[in-house]
Order: sequence, then C-alpha cells, then structure tokens
Amino acid sequence: FLRRTADVAASEPDLVAVFTGAAARGTPGRTPTMSEGRIDDYFAARLRSFVAMTSSSVLLHRETFLAIGGFREDYAYAEDTEAWFRLVCEGPVYFVPELLCQIEAGDGSRITRTLPPEAKVAGLTHLLDSYATHLATGRIPARQASACRRFMEHQSGRIAVHLTHAGHPMLAARRLLASVPLGSHTWREYVACLKALLR
Repeated sequence: FLRRTADVAASEPDLVAVFTGAAARGTPGRTPTMSEGRIDDYFAARLRSFVAMTSSSVLLHRETFLAIGGFREDYAYAEDTEAWFRLVCEGPVYFVPELLCQIEAGDGSRITRTLPPEAKVAGLTHLLDSYATHLATGRIPARQASACRRFMEHQSGRIAVHLTHAGHPMLAARRLLASVPLGSHTWREYVACLKALLR
C-alpha cells in the first residue's frame, strides 16, 4: 500500500490524495470496475463506479488536509465522508484499483452500526451543511458541481431513511419530496423508506 501510493504521490505532486481498492471482510464486497488513474470528478466516480476513499485506503496530502481543517470531531457519523468532500474540492485524486487494504465492514459492533438513527441524521446534516457552505462560497469546482449535487441528493435521501427508522415518517416523506428527486442515484432511498414504513 505505502509503496504504490507513495510512488504515485511522488510522480504527481498536485494530487490531494491517492486511494486504493479495499477488501471489505465480512461482506460480499464489490470489485472496483474503474481503471487506475487520476480522478478529476470524485463524485462522478463514486456514483458511476462505486469507488470511495476510506480512512484505511487513502494517502493524504498532509498540508492540504490540515489546511481544510482535517476531520471534524463534533459528530460521530459521516465525518469521513464530509472530510473527503472538503478535500476533493481542493484538487484531483488518484485511484489504484488493487485491493491494498482490508476493512471490517461486516462487524456489527462498529460504531457506525450501533449509533442511533438520530446520530446518523445529525452527521449527514453536517455533511449537507458543509456542502451548502461550499456551494454558496463557490468552492466546488465546476467540473464536479453536477455530480456533487447528485451525490448530496443521495445523502439527503439517506437522511430520510434514518428519519423513518427514528419514527418520523412524515419528516422523511417531506424530505424526500422536497430535496430528493427520484432518479438512478436516489431510488434505493425511496425503496428503503417504503420498506421501513411497511414493517
């Protein structure tokens, strides 16, 4: 992992991060379908090819990450996704498809699995607030604006799912109708909300 990612970082100094494929032990997982290379639109790659940075699979440009404030510690869910959002607005990243790290995705005792839905709503709300601030101040690169908007619509749909699990179906329905257009990137959230309501 270190040899591959450090070699890439040394050869392309404008990158803000290099990340690799990750083997998720405990789940069926999904083999990356994207080839190796630079990613100028991280959100399009996430939506299209299901690749994503994780804290275990990324080599960061330290100065850039510190300059944007690093990880925020005032909430316990989606803080990594929010940090990657701020980071990729600063420059391109590079993807190495080899599975060079392993994460315990199927561990039911993980913090993200045991958090109450209200905490998950709070974390995703922080993410959307950060997106709104970046959007208002013009800090989202034009090349990423469209895919970033669709990615955040997906996250808003996830909030609706967690609201349903928290016992707030009307709030969930209002969110879906107001801020989550039905599409290829959000239909799963509509289905998840419906399943939760029918339980």
